[in-house]
Amino acid sequence: MIRVRSATMRDLKGYHACFDAVARERRHLGSTAAPSLKGSRGWLRAVADGTVYVLASNLVLSRKAITAWIGGHEPPTMPPQPPYT
Repeated sequence: MIRVRSATMRDLKGYHACFDAVARERRHLGSTAAPSLKGSRGWLRAVADGTVYVLASNLVLSRKAITAWIGGHEPPTMPPQPPYT
């Protein structure tokens, strides 16, 4: 069984290691290594303190399908910001 729970700051080292492993695969992320531990801490703090939707699926979903899943309202478009601040 897969257990889904909210992220906490206790997850920092595991999150950082996982991010780094995926980044080094050079397939799924734009970076080739994890940010510094300090940078990862800032990002994880924002995730832990904010409202984040997590969707796991073995299906390829369109933006329209995902929007319908979260209640039919697309989130506002925001300029990209570095997550490591």
